[in-house]
Amino acid sequence: MLKKGEQNKKLQQDVQALRAKLDKKLYLAQKCKRLQSKVTKQNETLANLKRVNQQISRRLDSCRAALSAEKAKGAAKVSEVELLSKRKIKNTLQYAQGKIQQTKGSSSVLAQKLRKKAGGVKKNLKDQGVKLSSVQGEVRSLKKVVSSLDSERAELEETMEIKIEERMQDFLKSQEVVAFQGGMYVDAVRALYMDLMGMNVGARNCESVVRCVMNKLAGNIKLGRLPKATFGKTMIIEGRALAQQQIVSKMLSPVGESITLCTDGTTKWGYKYGTFDVVLEDGTSLTIEGA
Repeated sequence: MLKKGEQNKKLQQDVQALRAKLDKKLYLAQKCKRLQSKVTKQNETLANLKRVNQQISRRLDSCRAALSAEKAKGAAKVSEVELLSKRKIKNTLQYAQGKIQQTKGSSSVLAQKLRKKAGGVKKNLKDQGVKLSSVQGEVRSLKKVVSSLDSERAELEETMEIKIEERMQDFLKSQEVVAFQGGMYVDAVRALYMDLMGMNVGARNCESVVRCVMNKLAGNIKLGRLPKATFGKTMIIEGRALAQQQIVSKMLSPVGESITLCTDGTTKWGYKYGTFDVVLEDGTSLTIEGA
């Protein structure tokens, strides 16, 4: 007979073995459930795939039908385009042929015109050759005239030099210079006074300047009556009046040209001086008035 302790141990071992078997069975049962759920899911996915395949096949059939219809339409359109292109090509060829004929006609007309112009140009060249020959003859004659004029000018210069030398000798030999003759002053004296006053010599000093120069340079030559200050002032007034008349004629003669009016002024020793100048289009400056 076994003892009670040993019996209890065996019972416990048997119980543990049974529990282990039950655990394995439970684990296997859970695995089976999981596998069954997976199988059901796979079956569902397969069914869905079958449905999708059916839909895809239907769509492919519809696409094939549409493609066949479009191919038929494209073939019809291609035939229409070919017909239209052939018609356009014919029309363009006809238009080009018409243009070619027109250009041929215009080219023939232009050729005739060019021939006429060439004939006219040849005639003009001949006329110009004749004119050139005549111009060359005129140039030769003008050269001869110029050479003769040059010789005459040289002779005149020689005679003028001789006359000037004679007059200088007569002037040096004479004892008195005549400045007033026939109730008026000689032109040389007038020109001398004009030059002196143009060089800013005062009207009162012109007589003394002329006498000083003649006494210092000419020696014993005596001067007669010379103009006074009043004569110089009247010459300035007359020259100013003539200058103003010339300015008016210059301003009125160039019709349509631009004229610029300029003013200028300065102050010296308490006196104010001003001028009004007119500048013409060619750059010449004319003084209207000074004060």
